[in-house]
Amino acid sequence: MAITSSPQEIITLLNEDITREHETIVQYLQHAYAIGEGAIACAIEEIAREEMWHLEWLSERVVGLGGDPTLERGGITIEKQATAMLRDDIAQEEKAIAQYRRHIEAIGDEGTKKMLERILADEESHRDQFESMVKELEAAEGAAIEQTASPATQPIIGPLNADIRDEYTAILQYLHQSFIAADPETSNELEHRAIEEMKHLGWLSERVAELGGEPHIERGEIDRSVAIPEMLRANIRAEQQAQAQYSRHIEEIADPEVKSLLSRINLQEAYHEYQFKEMLEEAEKSETPAPAAPSPTGLTVGSLLGREQE
Repeated sequence: MAITSSPQEIITLLNEDITREHETIVQYLQHAYAIGEGAIACAIEEIAREEMWHLEWLSERVVGLGGDPTLERGGITIEKQATAMLRDDIAQEEKAIAQYRRHIEAIGDEGTKKMLERILADEESHRDQFESMVKELEAAEGAAIEQTASPATQPIIGPLNADIRDEYTAILQYLHQSFIAADPETSNELEHRAIEEMKHLGWLSERVAELGGEPHIERGEIDRSVAIPEMLRANIRAEQQAQAQYSRHIEEIADPEVKSLLSRINLQEAYHEYQFKEMLEEAEKSETPAPAAPSPTGLTVGSLLGREQE
């Protein structure tokens, strides 16, 4: 394979890696939620968190090279048996290992190669961990992850999956913004909001799995604004829409535990809206030009052009 140091060609390869990391994260989370409680589910979630770090490092590298991190992902597989899920996860790691090895060989940029070598070591460790998990479960081969959604729980699962969709969309939107935001403080705050939305997605997905359903981790439309004030306005709208939907679902759902969960999330979304409004106020202040010194006639550029309206 030819070696490339072209930023655009490297960006293309890194976006392929981001796509694979993204689908890996979602697949592992789905498997952890389906398996439920226990050491294996916790171990899978920990591996998913490490894949999230990979996605962040890759995205930041793409931005550093002048590119735009992709938000796309491939398909995922959900089996009924825990061992079958884990074997799919081993296969996913094998594909990632092969892809990273190809990209390490193809990329001439030393810093990018070192980062990919660091990620490759993690992927090889993840493969080994999944193989150990399979061995642990071999004695219980054939145990199925039962989907036992009853007619009583179906009306709850549908709204929860709608909420999962919005949370997943918010995660991707806030993460993407954190990667491209020029201001480090804003970037950090956006990443924190994404992490909090990840918690919501986890709580909702676990509840769907407990009710015998399958969490549908699919995204809606993502705002791709570049200017920080526009990002924040889009986020405020997203939080307001989320609160309206949670409020409807709280009214519609009779299950007291689900109502309590949605109420907790809704209060956190209200606080996110408040935080984004504070950030927007600061961003607008920083964009406001200082008043010009008055001219001898008392006119300024601002008075001649008029104040720009929103």
